[in-house]
Amino acid sequence: MRKSFGGPALALAMALVGSSLALAVKFTSVKVKTPGSLATAVEKAAKGKVPMALKISGALNNDDISALRALCGRDTAMNATSGTVRELDLSEVSFAEGGAPFSPLHQVYNRPYVTSAHSLPELFLYGCNVERIVLPERLDTVGAWALAEIPVRELYFKNGTIVRPRAIALDSLLTDLRLPFTDELYRCADEGLSSLKRVETNGFYVSGGSPFYELKNLEEATFNGHMGHINATPFIRNPRLKRVVVNGPILSTGTCLVAHCDSLTEVVFNGPIGIFGFMNADSVECPLLKEYTFNAPVVRTQIEGIPSLSDEEFRAWPGREKMIRQAANMARNSLAAARTNQQTIGWYPRTAVHMVSVLADSTEVPRYLPEMDEILAEAANFDVNKSSLRILRESASYDSDANDTIVWRYDAPSDTLLTRLRERFNLDSIAGNGDDLSRIRNLMYWVHDTIRHNGSRYLPAIPFDLDNIIDFAATTDEYGQTGANCRMMAIALSQALLAEGIPARYLTCQSKNFANDPDCHVICVAWSDSLGKWIWADPTFAAFVYDENGTPLHPGEVRNRLIEGKEIVLNEDANWNHEEPQTKEYYLEDYMAKNLYIMSAADRQGVRVEGPEAFQDAVMYTLVPVGFKYYTGRRQRSTSDEATFWSAPR
Repeated sequence: MRKSFGGPALALAMALVGSSLALAVKFTSVKVKTPGSLATAVEKAAKGKVPMALKISGALNNDDISALRALCGRDTAMNATSGTVRELDLSEVSFAEGGAPFSPLHQVYNRPYVTSAHSLPELFLYGCNVERIVLPERLDTVGAWALAEIPVRELYFKNGTIVRPRAIALDSLLTDLRLPFTDELYRCADEGLSSLKRVETNGFYVSGGSPFYELKNLEEATFNGHMGHINATPFIRNPRLKRVVVNGPILSTGTCLVAHCDSLTEVVFNGPIGIFGFMNADSVECPLLKEYTFNAPVVRTQIEGIPSLSDEEFRAWPGREKMIRQAANMARNSLAAARTNQQTIGWYPRTAVHMVSVLADSTEVPRYLPEMDEILAEAANFDVNKSSLRILRESASYDSDANDTIVWRYDAPSDTLLTRLRERFNLDSIAGNGDDLSRIRNLMYWVHDTIRHNGSRYLPAIPFDLDNIIDFAATTDEYGQTGANCRMMAIALSQALLAEGIPARYLTCQSKNFANDPDCHVICVAWSDSLGKWIWADPTFAAFVYDENGTPLHPGEVRNRLIEGKEIVLNEDANWNHEEPQTKEYYLEDYMAKNLYIMSAADRQGVRVEGPEAFQDAVMYTLVPVGFKYYTGRRQRSTSDEATFWSAPR
């Protein structure tokens, strides 16, 4: 164990400096004087040639983004273009409203249009061929998929930037990543960043669940800035990870930092630590790691062999007041963040308050955190410690008198594309000649048996038609995966039902914490003429739901029964991929109780409602409790009118 209080801090593991962002080739400079004029400005500046490197200044609207995508190799339908721009300097760019959405991949959580002056819109450069990029100097937010699936090798985000989940997903060539301060550490493990070698963070409230799990090429990691709580083993099964450097102060830790990292030789703590709970280095199954290096004090620990300050040493330590104030500021700031991000860090204000109490004498606490009681009282109301069922039961009601107008449209079975699907798959035979309930069941089981569910496969750049979805699910991708996610399975079932003349919708079901919880679920509802009502049909889990009398229910009825505590019954053969049986307790009272807080459906149901080559005429309507705020946009509306949302097909 090496200990050197007051010694010089070790050098940063990664020298990710601003100069490394300089573009490598001579670039064409373009000033957009009027939003919508980028294409003309580039043609004039480049004298008719398409440049390889482009520096843009001015405000870009949606039409400009469409033009920029084409210059970078992808058009608005995700088709390849002849565009040759590979390097972009957007440091002097802002954004302005106007123009048409620049991508057809507009789902309930995708907004491919400008939302604010300093936010990269969702799907901004998704799938383009950009290899190097300088981001806008005043950038404050990076939307979902904005920089996803591009061949960029370095991405550096300045502090203050919010990087949304999936913002940089599938960047398979990305080797160097600098993350800004964030509420919860960005989960690189979920993003398909298979080539990531070096990562640097600039502080966070909580590290969350194993953000760097199984990154096979990760070699170095550096933690800078103020850190609240490092939890849940950030590094697991990183076979090439050699060094972890923690430069900033940490308020508290969980029980393990690293595990199963065969090449790891060094973990260095250069900043002070409030409460140290990590296991000893020789007990974390990293064979080359023998000890941790501490170049700053540990205030409290119960781990044998880890040196810590005595009470007298802590009172005399020059950094004591700074650490106490850090804990107090974390309590205030994490409370503010938790008001909009409760399930992610809702527990942390209480933890930070506890840290103040541990570090400061009781008589000193009011000086550092006079509002301690108020923080504890407000934090106690957060959802984080509540069950999914309790959160649902505490939701506001709907507005039965709203009388909103929604014109629901359903493609007729005579539609050319539906006819093609019906004939290719012989859907008449699959549905059978029974009553409508048996035909719905037969088609649902057919989709469940034909398409393997794989929630980790992203939406492909193909038309979202039943035949394309089945073909895609049968192929093996570069990661050895087959299958399709729940959204594609629900779209496939809805089209099969419509092709058989049964009105159907695919329905996106999300949690109260939709903005930070990517785990939604998509199911179907099918109209039963014999019952005069919608019924639940989930092809992912082969699931139907009934009341105590065996009458099928639709999601709105299931939601109400969960809230009221009434009986609901799940079919006995509900299962996941014929491997895992489903229970009412898990599937309905936990998983779907979480995901029935809000529900969304397009007002036109049929073929190509979304995805590449989609018909641009559908509006997504979301049913929300009264007073609940949800996305709104050009083709997104919210309603609390339950009767209109579940109205019968005309």
